[in-house]
Amino acid sequence: MSTSTLKGIEALEAYLLTGKQPEGQDFSSFKAFSEKFSGNTFEALMAACKRYSRQTAISFFLSGKDYRKPVKISYQTLAERIIQTANLFSSVGIQEHDTVAFVLPNLPETHYVLWGAEAAAKVLAINPLLEAKQIEELIRHSQSKAIVTLSPFPGTDICEKVESILPNLPEVKSIFHVDPAYHAGGFKGIAASAVQYQYRRRLKSLKGKKRIPFQSSIKQQPSSDLNFKRNIHSDDTASLFCTGGTTGLPKIATHTHGNELANAKSIGLVAGDIMGPGKVILCGLPLFHVNAAIVTGLAAFINGCEVVLMTPQGYRGEGVFSNFWNIIEFYRVNSFSAVPTVYSTLLQQPVNQCDISSLQMALCGAAPMPVEVFNAFERITGVQIVEGYG
Repeated sequence: MSTSTLKGIEALEAYLLTGKQPEGQDFSSFKAFSEKFSGNTFEALMAACKRYSRQTAISFFLSGKDYRKPVKISYQTLAERIIQTANLFSSVGIQEHDTVAFVLPNLPETHYVLWGAEAAAKVLAINPLLEAKQIEELIRHSQSKAIVTLSPFPGTDICEKVESILPNLPEVKSIFHVDPAYHAGGFKGIAASAVQYQYRRRLKSLKGKKRIPFQSSIKQQPSSDLNFKRNIHSDDTASLFCTGGTTGLPKIATHTHGNELANAKSIGLVAGDIMGPGKVILCGLPLFHVNAAIVTGLAAFINGCEVVLMTPQGYRGEGVFSNFWNIIEFYRVNSFSAVPTVYSTLLQQPVNQCDISSLQMALCGAAPMPVEVFNAFERITGVQIVEGYG
């Protein structure tokens, strides 16, 4: 299957229109590839989880220095958690035309919420670094009925910001709290849970609203099938992602299920053999952004990749840059996406004796990359950079 030339693209377009194989071209594999991206995001993900059930879907670690001790989540578990999350939203009265907002860092639970909300309703992705007033405006404009955010915890003000705006949001009835200490093991986990318990006790009761612990609540939901009926069409709204807001308030962009699957399919076509079963994709960009959600999320999962979810803060996480090349070597990463400032920082981190031969491609977007950074990175690492627009 070749689409690298104008002739190949024209032949592929003719095949898609007529279903007939053009002379001298074989697009039979394209049909099977395309079928993986049909229907809606929930069906596509469930089919992928069934195909790759025993493989690792997500490897997650809390800080750069913990990269050798990841939390491993199989495709089977990913499917179960997405189903349980969708059922949890349904259990509190969320229906298909409602919106669930999330204000979260990069956690496995963020994926559960993102894809579970798309199965049950619509999802609004919000940058947790925004000011409380901006978060309030986005939630009000989207008419969200539920919010998923972090439990109160020292070192982060996400919960504090959400709590401050709840009295101004009468439509919001359910606030789901994700425990950031859930994935911390040993003494650290015990200590973190104890501290968090004290913080939760200080929260004031909210009239007409309910705070719900996310991780313990999804465990009480069925994990094999959705316990509600919904026919999801490709032109149904799946998600609401926000623009960066660099020239004012963030603006909401609406995605349909068909939009997201078409984007994921396009990414898979461009990536070729870099994205498939056994391949490893590094995610350091935030999941409130479409690049992380679609490129290193939906597309990677549908194609059976292992996604290395690198700290709740992504590239900003403690010890990430100082251990970056060790992470590449340890997981045998095949590709990653980043912004120009990340590449500039990585140039200050010597590769030394790390084996980064697994890297096949590095993607860059958000802003033009300075030519000197572009050339220096490719020269030092031998890795091809592919620039995208957006």
